[in-house]
Amino acid sequence: MKKVAIIWLRHDLRFHDNPAIQTALAEGYAVLPIYIDDTDMPAQEKLGGARRWWLHYALKDLSHTLFSHHLKLVLRKGSALKILQQISQDIAADAIFTTRPLSPYDKDIIQKLSLFCDKQNLTLKQTSGQLLLDDPAIFLNKSGQPYKVFTPFWKALLQQFSHSAPSVTKTTPKVSAIEDFSLVKTDNLESWALLPTTPNWAKYFSYIWNPTEAAAHDRLKDFISGNLPHYQHQRDIPASDSTSALSPWLACGQISPRRIWADMQHHMDQHPDQANATMAYLRQLAWRDFSYYLLHHFPHMPTRALNNRFNHFPWDHNPDALHKWQQGQTGYPFIDAAMRQLWQTGTTPNRLRMVTASFLTKNLRIDWRLGERWFWDTLVDADIANNTAGWQWVAGSGADAAPYFRIFNPLRQSEKFDPEGNYIRQWLPELAALPNNHLHAPWAAPASVLQQAQVVIGGNYPAPLIDHGTTRNAALAAYHSLPK
Repeated sequence: MKKVAIIWLRHDLRFHDNPAIQTALAEGYAVLPIYIDDTDMPAQEKLGGARRWWLHYALKDLSHTLFSHHLKLVLRKGSALKILQQISQDIAADAIFTTRPLSPYDKDIIQKLSLFCDKQNLTLKQTSGQLLLDDPAIFLNKSGQPYKVFTPFWKALLQQFSHSAPSVTKTTPKVSAIEDFSLVKTDNLESWALLPTTPNWAKYFSYIWNPTEAAAHDRLKDFISGNLPHYQHQRDIPASDSTSALSPWLACGQISPRRIWADMQHHMDQHPDQANATMAYLRQLAWRDFSYYLLHHFPHMPTRALNNRFNHFPWDHNPDALHKWQQGQTGYPFIDAAMRQLWQTGTTPNRLRMVTASFLTKNLRIDWRLGERWFWDTLVDADIANNTAGWQWVAGSGADAAPYFRIFNPLRQSEKFDPEGNYIRQWLPELAALPNNHLHAPWAAPASVLQQAQVVIGGNYPAPLIDHGTTRNAALAAYHSLPK
């Protein structure tokens, strides 16, 4: 008699190197993969618009891949817990396989599912694979406490991996047990309305992104053979396109961090001269684990400051300034270029994420949670742990946060990382004709230069929303007013 298992897919939308699928098939189960658009999920964790666009195509791709291996992907919308309970009874399932929960809501629902499985005599198996670490709960410092600073975390991670590298499976899963699940109803993907219609703000996304599992592996291969040697020194240059840009595939689970680590490690073994560049990249990959590690130990991180002092911070309520920041209309070209790139492409480089976040939280003194929500809705790689940890780091309220007095100067950042103005000109065509020495601060250009470049400050390009020096001093004064 065949054993039957449900594969509950969430943040692991891939067929290859998927431990839940691999383990179930290896144990001889006939498997039914299912993805649920969970209506019980709290608003804080519901996918934003850009991630929903990506999800549409990721599910479409996964469905085709599974079908080619004689497997059916079931789509359901509703309460995940109720749907899993019902389907497990409908198909007389023996087990449910899923990856370990990463978010607070995921953990809660897994606990409830575990109780159900115990009552029904079902096996519930949780597999690793979405993080480099197997279990953040047992990865502690010498005092038995969670790491709160990244560098010691990184060193401990490297020490652990020197003895036992993260496992990865590169063989194609073999489907030996096949069951007819044709009677199990599935939703039509189009009925979920994941794609925007009017206005279609994602109209350029398909020219930039290919949300498929195969594309993720192609991207990794191309990065290793192409830009990796330059990554360490050029990743902060927004016009250089020197990063891997793998984060949206990672966020959706179409490639695992363990696969990336393994391929990078293999490349470094073959090319020891590129060890520094490779380790610089792996360090950034480990930041993703660190963010989820913090979320595990501090589940309130998405909504509350990790540093309690910031619970009393005097944020400024300024909807007009927030809107101008969102639309790339601050009058600071480096900031505006980043925000317009984000809106049009669903991404912006990490350097620009930090600079724009600093501008919002410190120059405008607008609550970091409002910026986090905007990024959550507009980033194709929006990730509950990375996004909130990043915003808290910049705002000064997080673990291992940048000191609050570190306030990015948008003009200096622009001159340092976009000296020729290639990035600004790409996203702010109205400033394209300005010479380099006036491009970064167009408000200070002589009238004759502005006229020659057909730039009208306050007309086709806004005047600066704030004065950096004045707002920097105000932000520091607000910080020093907090209770010790």
